[in-house]
Formats: sequence, structure tokens, C-alpha cells
Amino acid sequence: MADMRSTSRRKVACILIAATVLCGCSTQYKAERLLWKAQRLQKQIVKQAEQATPQQYIDAIRAYEVVIESVPGTEPAGMAQEAIGSLYIMQKQFEKARQAYQLILQNYASLGSLGLRARVVIAKSYEMEKKWDQAVRSYRDIAAYHPFSPAGLEAPIYVGKIFAYRKQKEQAAKAYQQAVRAYLKLIPDSPTPQMQVLVKQLLAGAYQELGEWKQAVSILEEIRQSKEAKASRPFILVNLARIYQTQLGETQKAQELYAVLAKEYPKHPIGKFASGQLSLPSSKAP
Repeated sequence: MADMRSTSRRKVACILIAATVLCGCSTQYKAERLLWKAQRLQKQIVKQAEQATPQQYIDAIRAYEVVIESVPGTEPAGMAQEAIGSLYIMQKQFEKARQAYQLILQNYASLGSLGLRARVVIAKSYEMEKKWDQAVRSYRDIAAYHPFSPAGLEAPIYVGKIFAYRKQKEQAAKAYQQAVRAYLKLIPDSPTPQMQVLVKQLLAGAYQELGEWKQAVSILEEIRQSKEAKASRPFILVNLARIYQTQLGETQKAQELYAVLAKEYPKHPIGKFASGQLSLPSSKAP
């Protein structure tokens, strides 16, 4: 009798597990199906962007909203929220787009790279509207929340370029100084040696923007010796050569670096450029 009860309990447990799995599959299928339908509407808009009507955008946005309402908190819902933002961007309705992307940050930031992409689009949208103060704050948010992403790494120095573009020299200098401090903090925390090299290259770039050529050279000379810098070695060497030649007046060092480039990378565009520099009289070299 006990065996029969035990067998019965196992059967019930198996039924409950199967029901849970089936419900999960059903929900997943429903989400994917709804998302597919919404994506079809968006593809039609993309194909004929110039002829797309306001109603087509409304229908596509509503289709994505159905996904969010049906499976809230899921990855398909997050993707739908992102798509809604992109549809508003396509219509240049930037404020509505930012509201859509802010919902991603509130509800779906932990899903893959959705949060990073949302912050990048928010920053770009402010830039497109020439709302510079908001753009700067948004780029600084990217650096703070996603420091080792490509966008996060570029953000500190990019903020300086925004100020430079607007001819705000004092603010640009302060931004580049902030970039230097940010990169110096990131170097010891870099998750990989390759990432550390990349951060050092950006640090050297910030020093160059500030006209602090000796500090830039010091960093570049350091990383040129690193095996992790192999892929970027020709760019590092030509950068060094140009600084020695045009900023520090150390022509001999520049020529030595051009010779290395010409020998190690004879078929690379940078190697060919270096060969050309070697064939010029030193007084004519740029």
C-alpha cells in the first residue's frame, strides 16, 4: 500500500513538472510569436522608410506593446521596448524615444547589453538635437555604468571632443583632465591584460589632447613593449614617431621608429607610409 502511495506521489510530481515545463514553453512560444509579428511590421517600415505612414508606426508600436503586456519582464519584452524606442528615433521623436529607452533602464537593464544600448542611444539622441549638456551627462553615465565596454571606455575622451567641437577650450581641457584621472583608475582594475593596454592607449590619447607630449610618449613607450599590444603595434609606433618628429623635435628617434615600421610591416599601409618618411629629407618630413 505504501509503495502504491509512493508511486502515486511520483506520478503527481511528474505531472506537475511536465505542466510547468509546458507552460514555460507555451509562454516562450507566445512571446516569440508576438515579437515576430511586430518585427514584420517594423521591417515593412524600414523597407519603405520614406513612404511609411504615421499609422504604420502606430501599428508597429502597438504590436510591440502587446509583447510587453503579454510577457512582462522577459527578454522578448525588453527587445520589444528597445524596438519601440527605435521606431520613435526613426520618426525623430526624440523625447518619446528617450522615454522608451528609460523604461529599459528601469525594467530590463540586467538583460544582456540592453542597458548599455539604451544609454548610448539616449546620449546620441541628445547629441542629434544639440542638447549638449544632457549629452555630456549621458556619456558620463555610460562611462560610470559600463566602464569597460567600448562605449564606456571612449566616453571620457569623447566628452572632451564635444567641448572642443563647440570651441569651449577650458571645458574641453577639464574634460580631458577628467579622462586622464578616469583612465588611471581603470588601469589597475582592467579585467584582462589586453583591456589594460587599450585603457593605456586611451590615456595616451587624453595626454595628447592636453598637449602633454612627454606623458603620452611615456605611456606609448611602455605599451609598445607589451606582447598584448601586438595587434595595435603599428599604430602605436607611428603615433610615437609623429610625436617625436612634430612635437618633441627628436628627429632621430622618429626615423628609428619609421625604420622599424618599414621593416616589420612592409605591406601594411603604415609600413608604406613609414618607408615614404624615410625617403624624405628630414626638413621636409611633416
